[in-house]
Amino acid sequence: MRFSTKIFLTTSAVSVAAVLAVSASVYEISKSIYTRQYHHLYQERLELVAREFVELEKVYQKLALNAAMVVRERFSKGHFNDQDFARLSHELNVDGISISNSRGEFVSGDYSESKNIFDLCPAYRGLTDGKTEREQTPLLPDVKDPSMMAWFTLVPTKDHARVIDVRIHFAEVSQMLQRLANDESDIVGVSLRTSSGVLLGEVKQAGLDFSSLGADSKISVNVPASVSDCCECRVRKLVSGSEPYTYAFTANVSLHGLNQAIADLKSRFAWIVSFLLLASLLVSMWVSRLLLQKILLIRGTVDSIEASKDFSKTIPVSSNPGSKDELNALAIHFNRMFASMQNAQHELIEAKKTEARVAVASQVAHDIRSPLTSMTLALNRLQSDLKKESAPGSGIAEMISILSHGISRVNGIVKRLSKKYNQTQTDAAPVEAPRLTLVDKLLFDVAQEHALKIPASQKFEITGFDAVPCVWSVVQVTELQTALSNILNNAFEAVGPKGSVCLSVALEKNQYQVSIQDNGKGIPPEIINRVFEREFTSGKAEGSGLGLFQAKRAVEWCGGKIKIESKVNEGTTLILVIPTEKRPAWCVDQVMMKTGQTLIIADDDPTILSAWRQKVSATSGISIREFSTIQALDEAWSSLSNLENFVFVLDQYASDGREGITGISLIEKRSLGARAYLSTSEFDDPAIQDKVKLLKTKMIPKPQLAVVAIVLKDEA
Repeated sequence: MRFSTKIFLTTSAVSVAAVLAVSASVYEISKSIYTRQYHHLYQERLELVAREFVELEKVYQKLALNAAMVVRERFSKGHFNDQDFARLSHELNVDGISISNSRGEFVSGDYSESKNIFDLCPAYRGLTDGKTEREQTPLLPDVKDPSMMAWFTLVPTKDHARVIDVRIHFAEVSQMLQRLANDESDIVGVSLRTSSGVLLGEVKQAGLDFSSLGADSKISVNVPASVSDCCECRVRKLVSGSEPYTYAFTANVSLHGLNQAIADLKSRFAWIVSFLLLASLLVSMWVSRLLLQKILLIRGTVDSIEASKDFSKTIPVSSNPGSKDELNALAIHFNRMFASMQNAQHELIEAKKTEARVAVASQVAHDIRSPLTSMTLALNRLQSDLKKESAPGSGIAEMISILSHGISRVNGIVKRLSKKYNQTQTDAAPVEAPRLTLVDKLLFDVAQEHALKIPASQKFEITGFDAVPCVWSVVQVTELQTALSNILNNAFEAVGPKGSVCLSVALEKNQYQVSIQDNGKGIPPEIINRVFEREFTSGKAEGSGLGLFQAKRAVEWCGGKIKIESKVNEGTTLILVIPTEKRPAWCVDQVMMKTGQTLIIADDDPTILSAWRQKVSATSGISIREFSTIQALDEAWSSLSNLENFVFVLDQYASDGREGITGISLIEKRSLGARAYLSTSEFDDPAIQDKVKLLKTKMIPKPQLAVVAIVLKDEA
């Protein structure tokens, strides 16, 4: 096999393996991100429905309590018959009113054949004993008709001789669940149960085998009932023991959409990998030809000198003194040898004038001939290897070694030169401007970056971060992220290929504590006090001694402190303490509106627009109008006849906003003031913050959008 073929096969094999390995890793990471985002989206949708249900429950319970108080007042003024109860139930918009005596027996209303109320809950006796003034239940199966779900409210009459029982049926459970299933095409089944598993409502897609969906397709959300301590629930075995009454929402999600997205991702990766493989083969071919060209050039020059004895010829080399090309270094050695041999040649000619000079010339020629012969033989063998299919025991590294040693011997005979370069350069870097930002978000981003790039054999645990960032602090963003990255790099180097690192955070009063713990080899006690010194390094051959020095400076700059604890052979813990700030006044988590108003959204992110649609759909009495760019909204301004009817949520840079009009400039141009909310990912830009305060408007950081709610002023 030709030597050029060997080089091509080696370089192409390495590049192809690298392309396949990196592509496979990136594909798996992308697939994992797709899956998490898919499940997270439906988790949020289900949580929104659960919260909506609990709020609706509070409204119905308030309605039932008001109805019970009306019945109590009218009952104190005269006797009621069953027709009166039916009429009053219709008048008060409830589904049933019953009266029981002091023994818990129903004496009036439509529950005369039902159980004794004291059997349902012994605590109800307190209503006739004067110990309690009211009892309410969460949504329960009706005793009389278990297929009907109802809320129950019990109050005593004014003389505490009887108990008034008002119930409101909620037949809309299945309708509400059906609406959720209809809104999301991938949701194929939704159910509502108690914490003990009693079914309160369920909607399923007909003809679908739910056992085939798998555990990954099920999403659950538990939400406590507004009346979580329910005596009747325990008696009727709707809860276990003394646990609170909880609603369990469960959705079965079809993975068709996710599988389609992953299939599209796989197709795109196939095209990318194909292109990279082709490029790697072309690069390998170019590299092999380049290496072979230099070797042939060296061989040709040596043959020419050997034939002509003209040592003034040289091999072309790179003029860069810092070049690390071994073949270029070999050519330089050859040129030095040729120059030395040319000088020796002149000396030999002069030596012929006398016997002494002849002897000296003979000795020099003898000394040079041996290493030159070795080099010539080595080059011959190298040339032979290029023509043979295989040459066991020979290779380019061995040949270059022989030639280099031979040239060194010749140079040692004629002339010995050495040069050493040691250059140190320091440049003063500008000081980074501080920012008021969400410090937990920027730290979590660094942690995620390291979690993606560490090998599978290492373990990295990240704990303590809230799902929505909420910790504000004034820091140098880049410096602090670099500090955490350097600390994590040190930790993973210390633990080795199978160690573990834990990053945990905790908010304590006005301080944010970040702990990085590893189970590595630890730091000896005699040097632990020096680890934060500039240029101090230990145990790393290429360490600069700047990582922990920079980390300490970055943390202390923002008024924080850094601590280190370590035990040899057990591990090291670094603790960063960062001062926090109160949430700025311009940052809000509520959008205030009035019934009948329209919410104007200008944003080019479909995910953001979808989130706002969900918030509007959960709020009755308001509507939404969407624009994909700030420019489009500005051009349509004449269609907004009365600004009193609108509330604006504007992205700072919607589509072409960086080149045209921005969200904040539109607020200023149209004098929107408190009527507008700036929604942006650049919430920590000091210029934007100053402008928001100047215009007396509010800002919604996009990382916090999940917790932002629409609040109606006329109901607040």
